[in-house]
This record gives sequence, structure tokens and C-alpha cells, in this order.
Amino acid sequence: MRRHYGVPRLGIRVFPTGIDDSLADRPARRRSDARPRERPYILSVASLSPHKNASGLLEAFRIARERYALPHELHLVGMPGTGADLVARRLAAAAAAGLPVRAVGYVDEETLRAEYEDASLLVFVPLVEGFGLPPLEAMACGVPVVASNTSAVPEVCGDAALLVDPEDPGAVAEAMGRVLMDPALAARLRAAGLARAARFTWEAAALATRDTYECVAGGGSA
Repeated sequence: MRRHYGVPRLGIRVFPTGIDDSLADRPARRRSDARPRERPYILSVASLSPHKNASGLLEAFRIARERYALPHELHLVGMPGTGADLVARRLAAAAAAGLPVRAVGYVDEETLRAEYEDASLLVFVPLVEGFGLPPLEAMACGVPVVASNTSAVPEVCGDAALLVDPEDPGAVAEAMGRVLMDPALAARLRAAGLARAARFTWEAAALATRDTYECVAGGGSA
């Protein structure tokens, strides 16, 4: 706003969206001993649009499996998006080469919660992102996060995620391995993530929106 439209800083008020309250209510249910354990997996929640960087994530996953002998699958949850044909072909080629990847597609809310709750790690490495709900949703479920160090993602994640260059598959792979091989680091990220996600409520978003409208209606600046 300041750079492209010349809006004074004092005329700008920024407040984030909220996350689903039901996610924040459920971290204690994560990985219940009563639930059958399947093969561990790394989760990505994003469309297959090229800017979401599924191709880069696939390469990082391949490197991480080789470098750290990971037993994990990669679950990709999200709609196809726009311009996804190239990514779909790369997914097919990766699967044909033996890379354990599940393209789950678009899912309902209950299935999405289950995917979060049983994931070992969320990796969210878009090239461009306007906000980024998946890292916060994963944090609310007690899942450690590796995320892009670009666009709005660092502002959303704070110090509750390992931030990496999304255009460097080797760096993404290293971050994945660090979290999965270091229980203390994973525990720190889980704790920090729960605290971070608790700040992003719809109540706070609604109050900030109301206050802004009231301020402007009263003749003040945002």
C-alpha cells in the first residue's frame, strides 16, 4: 500500500484473519493411542497451482528421503488450482519412480483435520503467498511446521516455524530432516506453534474490523 499507492503508514491498519476454532479445540486428541497407526507422513495443504511450489516440494522430499532415510510418505491435500497440468505430470512421474506421494485432492473439513492431526510435519513452501492459513491450522493441531521465508508467511508464522528459501529444495530438505530427526526441535516448534495459533482468532479479527469501521465512521483515519 505504501510503496505502490503512496498511502501514509498512519492510514493503514493491518489485522489477520482467524482460524477455525474447532482445530484449536483438538490438539489433545492428536495421535490417540486408540487410533491405528499407518505409515508416517509429511503433509502439504495447498493447491497444485505452480506458485504453490508443489514441484519444488517434490524435489525436496526426494532429497530428504535419500539424505535422512525417511520412512515417510508425502500427502498433498488441496484442489488442482490453475495451471496445474505440469505439476500433475511431475506428480505422476514421481509416483512412477517410486516416490511415496499421495495426491489426496480437495477434502472435507473432518478429513482435513484428520490429515493435520496425524501428520509428522507440515511443509508449506509457496513462492508467493498472501496470507497462509495451513501453517496456522497445523500449529493449532500441534504439528511442527517448515515454511517459506517469503511473502506474508514469515509474518504469519513468526518464530514458530523453520523458515526456508522455497526455491532451494536442498534447504527445504534439510529443514524437513532437522525437524523429523530432532525430537527436541519438533517439541519446541509444537509448543511455539500452539501459542502462535492461539493469537489468530475470529473474535480478534471481528473486533479489529469493527474498530476500524467505527474509527472511519467517526471521521478518524484507519
